[in-house]
Amino acid sequence: MKKTNPSKLTLECVHERFKEWRKNKAWHDPIPEELWDAAVELTEEYSPTQVSQTLRLESSKFKERVHASHMAEVSNVRLGFCI
Repeated sequence: MKKTNPSKLTLECVHERFKEWRKNKAWHDPIPEELWDAAVELTEEYSPTQVSQTLRLESSKFKERVHASHMAEVSNVRLGFCI
């Protein structure tokens, strides 16, 4: 089930944020964590391929971040098994 959030990010909004950052960054600056986080959050509504292509991200690095994010979520879920 996908989360519904009235202030949810849109692909267009995050794309504009990436464009603005790219316009003002030095060539060696890494992508800020807040932009990575926003991109990962978009995978709740869009495919990782669509996000990485639109935002011009290296597909393999982006998919690693998506996977790590999902694994962190799973590790935070407690299963109610009796031992």
